[in-house]
Parts: sequence; C-alpha cells; structure tokens
Amino acid sequence: MIRARYLAITAGILSASISMSANADWSIAGLGTLGGERSDALSINNTGQMVGSYYSYNNPSSVSAFILNTANGAGMTDLLGGYGMATGINDSGQVTGQISNHAFITGANATGITNLGDLGGINPSMYPSGYSVGSAINNFGQVAGYSYIDSNFVTHAFITGPNGGMTDLGTLVDGYYSSKTQSYATDINDSGQVVGYSDVFLPMAMSALHAFITGPNGVGMIDLGTLGGLYSYAYGINNSGQVVGLSQTATCDDYIAFITDANGTNMTSLGTLGGARSWATDINDSGQVVGVSDTANGLAHGFLYSDGVMIDLLQLAPVVAAGWSALAPEAINDLGQIVGTGVHNGTAQAFLLSPFDIPAFPVIEPIPSPILEPQTYAMLLAGLGLIGFSMKRSAISARLYA
Repeated sequence: MIRARYLAITAGILSASISMSANADWSIAGLGTLGGERSDALSINNTGQMVGSYYSYNNPSSVSAFILNTANGAGMTDLLGGYGMATGINDSGQVTGQISNHAFITGANATGITNLGDLGGINPSMYPSGYSVGSAINNFGQVAGYSYIDSNFVTHAFITGPNGGMTDLGTLVDGYYSSKTQSYATDINDSGQVVGYSDVFLPMAMSALHAFITGPNGVGMIDLGTLGGLYSYAYGINNSGQVVGLSQTATCDDYIAFITDANGTNMTSLGTLGGARSWATDINDSGQVVGVSDTANGLAHGFLYSDGVMIDLLQLAPVVAAGWSALAPEAINDLGQIVGTGVHNGTAQAFLLSPFDIPAFPVIEPIPSPILEPQTYAMLLAGLGLIGFSMKRSAISARLYA
C-alpha cells in the first residue's frame, strides 16, 4: 500500500471537498534526475519521503534507486549505490524494491538492506540465484511483490511477514494449473490485504488476467471480475480495502479506470477526461484516486478523482504556469500529495504536486507554458515502459497507449 497512507494529519485535509481540491493553491516541483536523463517517482509516504528510480536512455537497463526527503529539505540522493529500483516506502521510511534481481527491505529511514529472497525460481542461464521484485510495503513492514517460482519464468505474487519470510499467494486458478499460471502483486494495505492480477480460465478455453484482492495477511485470493470485458488489473488499495485499477469494458474495445467499495466489492467505472480510456494507479485513505486518462483530443493527462469528479491535473493553473507538458501520477498520500513522472522543458523527471499549504520541494520558477504535442506523451509513456515491470503497470505497461 505504501506508496503512501496511514495517519490523517488534519480532518480538514482528509475531508476536503472536490471544489477545494479543484481550486486549491497547488504547487509543483521537479525533482531532477540525479545525473541521469530521466527519473520516476513511484511512492510517497505521509512524512513526505519519496522513492523511485533514475536512469539514462542509452543504458535503460542500468536503473538506479533514489530517495528524497521533503521534511528536512534534502535533495534526491542515491539509495542503493547506483543500482537497483525502489518501488515503495512506508511511514517509518522502510523501502522495498529490487536489487541484484531480488526483492529487498530496508530498516527505518532507508538504513540497511535485507535480501528477501525468492520463491525458488532459478534459471541457470539468466537468473542462477532466482528473481523477485518488491512492489509495495505497509506500515508493519509486510512486502507484497512477485517472484519466479520455476526455471520457466512462471511468476507468482507473494507476501512477506513483517521484515521477511516470503509466502507464495498462488493464483486464481486452482489445483494442478496453479503452478502453471501467473500472478503479480502490486499493492498492500496495513491489514495485509494484497491486490494485483492473476491468470484466470474463462469459458471456451479462453484465458485472461483478472484483478484480485486477498484477505488480511494475504489469506485467500478473490477474483474482482471486470466491467464487462475480458481483463482487469488492480494497482492500488487503501486501508478500507477500496481497490483501484483498470478493466476492459463490455465492448472489449477499451479499458476504464475502476474503484471498488470496501474489501474489493462492487467494481465501478471512474470514467474518463472525455476520451476513450483511463487507468487508476493509487488511492489514499480519503478515497482520492490518481491515474491517467485520455482527453477528448486523444492525449493522455494525469487526473485526480475526488468526491465523484475527475480533475485534469495538467490544467491546474500552477502546473500550466510552471510549463509542464505531461504528468503521469503514480501515487498519492493521505495529505493529497501526488508523485509520478512528468515532462518539463523536454526532460522526463519525477514530480511532486502538493495541495493546500503543504510546500513542494524544490520550487520551480514559472516559465511560459509550451504547446502540448503528442510526441511529448510518447516520450513519457514509452520511458515508463522501460522500467514498467517494477511498477504497478508491470506486464501491461508496454501495451498501454501503444
């Protein structure tokens, strides 16, 4: 789950109406690239610490992790010695992600690194020591992610106990075929409810991927179904068990962002910003959702969904004034701070978008707003696909907006 949530700082912030959100004084900050050519912020906790990755386009396989702490004014710093990926951080500053082909967890405030191991999937030629990725971490130090389970790269979702001990969550396919089918965990809340997506078998010998939710501590895997189409993917969960993600629609042409009620019940469409497609990436404990949607002219814009209304983040006055030409939100914390990847002055970099009186760090001086062009989004979303296997979009990132 963390990627951010937990304590409410003030009831006023958490119960803010959509009119307040839409008209609030927002600030946006570019977080730099730490010497690389691109950076992506993937998670933020409720103290303002955020983690993500940076890399260069000419060597996208050399992804490096960063941590940034807005509370003490520190800038972006390397987390894992120039290698690895950081995908989640909890309110104690414990971080998870991947280093040396394995999921890891740190101590509080990102101190120390513990290898979480894997589910036994060793491929002698490519991964002789196994392969796993930590996707998210909750406030009790439980990590959710995915790991190879055999030499044929079959992948299963996992959950750990607090600070270690990996358990295979299986798939939505029972019996013999469970070991032949795939599942991926993308998020976890403080009850240990895990969400993600898994293979399912459909009538007429068809197969597809469906969003799932588990019970507390990863017990039991429940198919969340779809919005009438063949597939769905769950990317975020809050402490009420509300789940967000995307689902193919009944026409089987496009996919739409969804939200559920508590404990994954009653999947509902969030709609779009006027276009055909959308997907949701995260949800906080107030039920505010972030994601990306097509607009009426076919461009992909980041959105905030709150109190039944979807706000186009790229149209917020401070965002326009600062000259951002694309925003792809990844996470939102309980203060309403949003992080992700955007394009500013032609550079794809991590951003922090903060509402109300929460300061962003550092401050970007406003510049004239550039003309929005489709190739700007192509650069942003193609780059996201380079490291998408480590993020919520995982296996489908390369297909979205293809």
